[in-house]
Amino acid sequence: MRTPELSDYEGNVPDKSSLTRLARYPSLSERGLLRSLPEDVLRPGEDARLIFIRGTFYRRDAIAEVVDRTTCFAFELVAEPENAADPFAIAILLNGEKAGYVPREIAPDVQPLVEAGRCRIAARGPIAREGDSFNVAVLLAWTKETAALASD
Repeated sequence: MRTPELSDYEGNVPDKSSLTRLARYPSLSERGLLRSLPEDVLRPGEDARLIFIRGTFYRRDAIAEVVDRTTCFAFELVAEPENAADPFAIAILLNGEKAGYVPREIAPDVQPLVEAGRCRIAARGPIAREGDSFNVAVLLAWTKETAALASD
């Protein structure tokens, strides 16, 4: 069984902030999160991108409550086209509580996929506390055919 590597996922870790987080949290790096994934974490025809949930500082109390209460985590993507700050916003819920958002840079491409029910969180890294905040890496996955349709 071949273990996926970070280079297997198109467009991983797009910004300097994410690279800094990976340096601080080796468990989120190629040797951590992606190395520990089973080969079949992605479905046939899917693309994926490793992202860090943005805005966790502002949701730290809700995240802490979930983390302190359980070790079973369910993530959900919710498009927020009515969001006044960003009509392309995609909230990421952790056990029903808003944990943060998909990075703004990719949200316009991902939102149509979320609205069509064709984007999912395929895997997650550890939920790492850093002072008053949290770092959470997740692997977004979507079908290639759907991505092409969404850009038309």
